[in-house]
Amino acid sequence: MADNSAIEWTDATWNPVTGCTKITRGCDNCYAARFAERWRGVPGHPYEQGFDLHLWPARLDQPERWRKRRMIFVNSMSDLFHKDVPREFIDKVFDRMETVNRHTYQVLTKRSSLMRDYLKRRYGEGMAPKHIWCGVSVEDSAAAGRIRHLQDAPAAVRFLSAEPLLGPVGEIDLEGISWVIAGGESGPGARPMHLEWVRALRDRCALEGVPFFFKQWGGARPKAGGRLLDGKEWNGFPGTLRRSSSRVPYRPRKGTVNVSAACAVSTNYWNSWDFMAHCKTSWDMKGRFAMENGSKNARDPAAAHQPSKAEFEMDVSVCATPEAQAWAVTGGGTERRKLEDEELRLDNM
Repeated sequence: MADNSAIEWTDATWNPVTGCTKITRGCDNCYAARFAERWRGVPGHPYEQGFDLHLWPARLDQPERWRKRRMIFVNSMSDLFHKDVPREFIDKVFDRMETVNRHTYQVLTKRSSLMRDYLKRRYGEGMAPKHIWCGVSVEDSAAAGRIRHLQDAPAAVRFLSAEPLLGPVGEIDLEGISWVIAGGESGPGARPMHLEWVRALRDRCALEGVPFFFKQWGGARPKAGGRLLDGKEWNGFPGTLRRSSSRVPYRPRKGTVNVSAACAVSTNYWNSWDFMAHCKTSWDMKGRFAMENGSKNARDPAAAHQPSKAEFEMDVSVCATPEAQAWAVTGGGTERRKLEDEELRLDNM
């Protein structure tokens, strides 16, 4: 499990299942497989079995232990609808998601027909609750058939993940789709994403009124190409939801980092939601930070009027933008982790 995930469109990851098998070209450079296989054969490591499919019943109660509301990516290191995951175990995962309903769960699969069939059996004439988002990966036009499976699934919130986007998806029908994520591939051998592919998808979303989230251009490292598309970030979410409401100001504990260099940059950025979403903190593993300049709300734009007094105190473990990495100086015994390690360690806590 990983709280305070570096994945921009979620808050935390929950992996009651790990391991998978590759079924499409979108799986060829799977980051999860690459990470897990590094630890194959290491006694006692969570990935001692590499990326072989493995069920973790002891992890089913993790959402209950997270008291604050979170947006949770379910099985970032697997696919819940893998054909070898017993239906009884999927039932237990859905039972827990339905019971611990203070969180929002993001369930993403490439096995779209299996998810559709499961949801129909489970909910009959009803529908998966609105706090359980159901999504499918669509890496190119050859995978666009998964969209129809998703549209046929009884879910209140349906989303698409066009990541890695490996080709044009074509003139897709977004009826019943609540959200679209797009991004380029990252890691060794990353295949480039063409500008016209992602522009066409963004424009399709705009035409049909579907929120669009652009995650990254990708490259050798996840953030190598940045997140700007045509000069701006695209951070759409379903409805008005914007990340977890648990991200609130706090009083820093001992061993924080004083980032007074904020005075030298645009405080509009430091006060923005974009900074909150991009600066990853480890204090109490809840991703919270404080601005010690009289503002009780870190999003309060009033705090931007006196940049010379802006002083942040953060317990920094990862700053996800190069600018933030340059400004933040680690201190007080806090370990500064590399972004990819934060994004990939996922399950080692």
